[in-house]
Amino acid sequence: MKKANVGFIPALAVLLLAAGVCLAQVLPLKFKAGFDKIQANVGDKVRYSLEVSGPENIEVRIPGVPINTGNFTVDDAVLGSSAWFGTRKTTRGIIARSFTLGKNVLPKENINYRHKSSSQWSVMEIPEQSIEIKSLLDKNTVLRDIKGPVGSPVAGNFVSLVILAVFLVAAGLTLVYFNRKKERQEKIIKRSAHEIAYEQLERLRVKDLISSGRIKEFYSEISDIVRRYLENRFGFKASEMTTEEFLAKVRESSSLNSGHKSLLREFLFRCDMVKFAKYLPQARDSDGAFDAAKNFVDQTKQNDDPA
Repeated sequence: MKKANVGFIPALAVLLLAAGVCLAQVLPLKFKAGFDKIQANVGDKVRYSLEVSGPENIEVRIPGVPINTGNFTVDDAVLGSSAWFGTRKTTRGIIARSFTLGKNVLPKENINYRHKSSSQWSVMEIPEQSIEIKSLLDKNTVLRDIKGPVGSPVAGNFVSLVILAVFLVAAGLTLVYFNRKKERQEKIIKRSAHEIAYEQLERLRVKDLISSGRIKEFYSEISDIVRRYLENRFGFKASEMTTEEFLAKVRESSSLNSGHKSLLREFLFRCDMVKFAKYLPQARDSDGAFDAAKNFVDQTKQNDDPA
């Protein structure tokens, strides 16, 4: 009869101890993240939500706006926190738009957390989330019939009705009780029109389209940035009009002075010359167009907003 392998028992004990240590270090936090839909049209507003939950003695810090937003422009964001039976939920919702077709990715980000008795912060990684951005010219959308009326869930006897009524009353009383608990005031972060325009201009500059010969694409994008800025800043429906129609609308408005109107007219006509005509500008011309767009935003942004 073979002897038992004595060395196997200490080795097994070491493995079990290591597994116990790993389990003890499992992060006590859970998260949910994602967009409110799987696809959207170009320029449409979409909502991205992030929820981190864990014990109340764990402090979680979520930035108001992600450091890296990829191709998305963030219009505003909402932060919130609430406690429920010893569990605290920290949430953030952002409203964003993208003007890039295809799969758009909101890059992964790091969330800081720590035990309230500790001064050392740890990091939890939130993976990237994606959404498909479609062109408005896509005519292949399938329209489905509206579903028929859903039958009443209460189809039982009188006892079932009584049980349902008791459940609803108990649920209502529970909600009233917990809604009275003190919760942290939600902080709303509203981004101004010029902040969005500056961000989009900086992204365009980093692309460096001129050096790669994509001249018409550069002038088309910078023209769209200025149009969207005017739409956000003054309410002009710039994206729905031709240049001539839009400038006619601007002439009737008192929101811009004569100098701003002249600067805008010259800027848009120069962009159209490149987009629709066989005009090849020089490199210094594109620099001038970029400066003109930024100067226009500088001169027309809200005076009470920070620079």
